[in-house]
Amino acid sequence: MEAEELTRAGQLRREFDALFAEASGGTRAAEESFLAVSAGGDPYALPVSQIGGLARDRNLVPLPGAPPGFVGLAGLRGALLPVWDLAGLLGYAPAAGRWLAIAAGSTAWAVAFEGFEGYVRLATQELRPFQGQGPAAAFARQAFDGAQGLRPVLDLGLLRQAMQARINTPPTRSLG
Repeated sequence: MEAEELTRAGQLRREFDALFAEASGGTRAAEESFLAVSAGGDPYALPVSQIGGLARDRNLVPLPGAPPGFVGLAGLRGALLPVWDLAGLLGYAPAAGRWLAIAAGSTAWAVAFEGFEGYVRLATQELRPFQGQGPAAAFARQAFDGAQGLRPVLDLGLLRQAMQARINTPPTRSLG
């Protein structure tokens, strides 16, 4: 009986070592992670690699004279965080998003969106170039097929450029 237990332990050890070697050796397919979200009623994805955090139901303080798409400031982890409306940046009617995706990086900012649908992990081969038109055309380079159809992957760097353009554009004033 002892010899049988030792043989089984040895077999389990070899299987574990083989799995560990496979995982560290890079023989598994490369994967990427995304947050499945919705904005303007349409499905989108945000790369987890570009997100530093996720928050929900934060109080937002609007600022007078803010550029279009700017929702306001949110207090988070002892800092003020500028928040932009994802639907508005994509060209939809402004929406009161309850979810905030906080961009990773040295400059803290966030986008607010209406629906958080979950976490998606895909093999890199499941991504394809996004060649669509419409709201996501300027902000998505990749997409994948999901339960709700094609889901464009929004690049937060491209969204940041759009925000920066809105900040640098002087507001138009009506004299009437």
